[in-house]
Order: sequence, then structure tokens, then C-alpha cells
Amino acid sequence: MMSHVPSSERLSFPRQYARTQRFTLGLPRSFSVAGDGSRVAFLRSPGGEDPNTCLWVVDLDAADGTPKERLVADPRALLGGEEYLSGEERARRERARETAGGIVSYAADPNLRVAAFPLGGRLFVADLGSGEVRELPAIPPVFDPRPDPAGRRVAYVSGGALHVILEGEDHVLAVDEDPDVTWGMAEFVAAEEMQRLRGYWWSPDGDTVAAARVDNRPVPVWHIADPSEPTRTPQAVRYPAAGTNDADVSLALLRLDGSRVDVAWDRAAFPYLVAVTWSEGRPLTLLVQSRDQGRWQVLAAEPATGETTVLAEDRSDTWLEIVTGVPAWTDAGELVFVREEEDTRRLTVDERAVTAPGLQVCEVVHVGADIVFAGSDGEPMDVHLWRAPASGPPVRLTEEPGVHGGVAGGDVLVVSSSSIDRDDVATVIWRGNREVCRVGSGAARPVLRPDVTLVHAGDKDLRSAVLLPTGACPDDRLPVLLDPYGGPQFQRVVRARQMWPIRGSPSSWQMGGGPRGGASSGRRRFGSTWPPPPSRIRSRPSMRWPSVSPSSTWAAWPSGGGRSEGIWPLWPCYAGPTCSTPRSSARRSPTGASTTRTTPSATWGTPTPIRTRTSAARCSATPRSSSGRSS
Repeated sequence: MMSHVPSSERLSFPRQYARTQRFTLGLPRSFSVAGDGSRVAFLRSPGGEDPNTCLWVVDLDAADGTPKERLVADPRALLGGEEYLSGEERARRERARETAGGIVSYAADPNLRVAAFPLGGRLFVADLGSGEVRELPAIPPVFDPRPDPAGRRVAYVSGGALHVILEGEDHVLAVDEDPDVTWGMAEFVAAEEMQRLRGYWWSPDGDTVAAARVDNRPVPVWHIADPSEPTRTPQAVRYPAAGTNDADVSLALLRLDGSRVDVAWDRAAFPYLVAVTWSEGRPLTLLVQSRDQGRWQVLAAEPATGETTVLAEDRSDTWLEIVTGVPAWTDAGELVFVREEEDTRRLTVDERAVTAPGLQVCEVVHVGADIVFAGSDGEPMDVHLWRAPASGPPVRLTEEPGVHGGVAGGDVLVVSSSSIDRDDVATVIWRGNREVCRVGSGAARPVLRPDVTLVHAGDKDLRSAVLLPTGACPDDRLPVLLDPYGGPQFQRVVRARQMWPIRGSPSSWQMGGGPRGGASSGRRRFGSTWPPPPSRIRSRPSMRWPSVSPSSTWAAWPSGGGRSEGIWPLWPCYAGPTCSTPRSSARRSPTGASTTRTTPSATWGTPTPIRTRTSAARCSATPRSSSGRSS
């Protein structure tokens, strides 16, 4: 499964994996591009084992014509000591899967003149032109600071209250006496499952803030103990488990003069506030969704009254996948959104589909005169960047097989690319059709490198991957691990080496990544009845781990649904020539009724070499875990 990388002082792979935080330290990330294309900002730690993340800028319009990379803010220099993290910041980092330290997030105005970031519970702003960094007077602990579009004011959250700094003085925009009611923060469901980590938005003129009010009082309280400290009192947290109440979320327009206007929509029918956007010359735009995730509406809000009108709506017999980056508006004033039809998630402009059937839109990267988006066409293991011009069909911007992401502004596009043949992530800055420069990476090189074989499995051609120990022969009998399920939001099998960490001794086992993670999401890929209704969700069956030959047929069964057509996520039975009959599985459904069913087996069939297909499985982008949205 591994090929060895020469090293004079080799670490064990598990130790290196931990020290490098899954080889993420040293990678450039969190890119922003100025609207005029003058500069690019990003985060990066100094090295592959250094968690101290710093803020950097690349000046693209240098006087001598050569792009220059410079350090803007170093947390060690600013703090001079250990970093303090508030409870809100710890929770935000957990939702964002953030493990590094230092400056792990920042927000800037559209032209990247000013950036604001929290550090040690304090508020700092950086002039991205001069490089000057200063601390602003704020009430600690500071959470999620954001400058207004003109860079004159900075809003932030502290203790569940929304603040703004005006002319050097701190003002409270909104606060509630009950600590379970917060302003300007994303509720758990939004942060964990909708990819919405923010809870307030500046108006284009910088005189109003659209802020989410989150009432967590309906959410059940869980008590979490610390096993390492048995004497410590368990922590009480509000957690919306499946089938229980979610937080009550509303939106209000808070003007700097102290006035307030509540935004009105049918919150009983559409309780989820999925996305908010407010751009120059365009209305305040909301995306709201029903609890069963089968309906949504795009709304335009009138700032003076808070009344809303419906711009677009859609419904599904199963669910509607959230695509980050929409709704949005083109420079010409056209609404950019997505629509699911003909087994494809298609990009729409004023409800007119601009992408062809089979091209699955995963994310909208940038909307301006044209649209840049990420999508899969034909092969779901590859995600490419595309540009949809004002007229004419979309044009693919990336060629190398793998996974490509990007950020754009003006005529500048930053492309980050991963492939199965490369350990690191390559980041290239383009201006038009010309490569301007490459952003360096300090990520560590793995001491062991996985040897991944990508395959199609079964009559559904489920994308899967096989990893075998170094030197394994077809007649060897090896323990088997299956890693078949990462949640409907997580595309496990892609053509990128970074997706294949090793979770054990590389000399003793083989691993297979399989369905659901193996396919690029796909209730319609597997049938129109995905996902199952709550009453049909069953527990995971028992597992057996025999020793088998690498050439044996893999076997698995659906996770309790009783269907062999492959529309259920597959859990491991065991990998071998046959699959024994599992025991009945039972659990309480979300309604409280006890349900029991004997789960039949379903055989994959022998993996076959990967080949190009003309139809793509769906590329999912909506995280869903065990909270209320999953019910």
C-alpha cells in the first residue's frame, strides 16, 4: 500500500501525521482576491509542523511588474505570549474543522484594503497596503470581526452580543438578556450542516447590518463530561439531535442610528436561513429552506419595511442540496442560482439553465461579469473549474485530472489543485490566460505514500479505491478494513492524494473506500427514493473482519433499508467470496417507535479498472450530521 520516501531521520507515519495536523500545516489557504485584481490575501503557517498561522499578501501590481509576497501579520509578534480562545471561538473552529493556531480566519473589504481578525480574544485590523497592524478597543472575547465594505467600521460579536466600532468607540448594536439568545452568530445547524459560519452581513453603504437572532432555548440540553478530568462538572450544551427542536432563527436589519427592522418571511414553513447576500445595487437576498429540506425560496427583502418577495423557488420529493456561493447577482443584475433537473444540478441565470445535463455544479466560486464555478462532468472523481460567460456555453479552465478549487476577483483567478500523483496542493495565480505566479507551500512531505488503485465496483459503477500493503501478492490473505461512509456531504473517493490518510500499520492491512463516499453523492444516482424517510433509518449492522485474499470479491449490505438496488449507504459486512446473513437490526426511530428488520446482503462484485463514463454521479456539497436537519 505504501512506497517509501527516502529520509535520513524518518518519523513514524502516525507521529508525522499528528505533528503536521494531517499535512495541513504550511499549506496556503483561505484566499481572497481584491475586486480590482490588485492583490491576493491568504493564510499560511511558516512550516509543516508549525501551527502558527500568519496573514500574507501577494501584490500583483508591483511597480516593477513582479508579484511580491509579503508577511502582513505574525501572531507571535502581536501577542508575545500564549493565545487565548473563547468558548465561541473554540466552537467555531470545531464547526470549521480548524486545528491550527494563530490567525485562522480573517475578513476583508471587497478591494482588500483592510482585514480584520481575532487573536487571543482581541481585535486586530491590518492595512493590507502598508502592512500596518493595530489593535482596536473591543470587548473581549472578540469573535468573527468584519469590516464594512468601505473599510471604515468593524463589527464583531462578543458574549452573544453584536458590537460595532465607530470612530474608535465601541457600540452595542444588539444584545439579549438571556444568554441562550445570541445576535450575529450562526446556530449549530447552520455552521455544521449548511456551511454558513457567519451570522451578520454589512449593507453595501456600511450603515446597516443584517443580523441573525438565534434563540437556542427550544434546543435540548446535553451534558458532556471530560473523561480526562472525572472531577470536572459536565458541560451543558444545546444540541439539536435528530428529531428534536432546532433553534428559532430570525433576521433583523440594525441601523447604526439604533433603529431596527425585522425581516418577515414564513418561518414556520421555512425555518432554515441557509444563505444571505447583500451586494451593491442589489436587494438583500435570502435563501430559506423547509425543515424536511425538500423546499426552498430565494427572497428579496425591502430594507425600509422588512417585507420579502419571492424571486425563485424549488421543491423536491427527496431533498434539495445546498450549493455554496448562491444565490448571487451578476454585474448585469441577473440572479444566479441552481436547479436540479434531468439528474443534474444545473447553474441558472434568471432561471435559465446555462450548464448542460451531466455537468454537476458543486460550488459557485465567483459571480461578476461572468460566473466561475466548480463541477464534475463525466467523471465524479475529478472536480474542475469552469467559467460561464455572459453568452455562450461554459468553458473548462483546468485540465489536469484531480480536484481543483478557486477564488476570483476582477480578472484574477487563484487555482488550488490536488491530484493523485502529487503530495501537496499546487496554487497558481492567473490573470486572464496568463500565469502570474505560484504561491509556495511549506507542507511536510509524507514519509510514506499511499499506493491507491481507483476502481468501479458493481453494476452501479460505484467509485471506489483499494489500498494494498507494499509487496502484497494475489495469494496473500490480509485483514480488511472498509471505509465506505463519510456522510452524504462527503465525497470520499476523488483523484487527490490528500484524501488517503493511513489509519493504522501500513504493513498489515488493506483498505477500501466505497459507496456513498465512493460515489459523488447521489440520491438520484441510486434512485429517486434517496434519502430514506426517518421511519426507515436503521442502525448499522454488526461487522466481521476476516482475513481474505486481495483478489477476493468484496461484499457489503445496505445499512438496514432492505433494498439491494444500491440506494442505501453501504456499511461493511466483510470482504470475501460470500456474505453471511446478518442479524436483525433494531433501534428507536425519531418518532419513538421501535422498528426491526432483517437486513439482506448485497454483493458488490469484483472491482474493475477505472474507466471514463459519460454520466456523472451527483457531487454533494451539503454537510449533514446527526442534528435536526438529518431527520
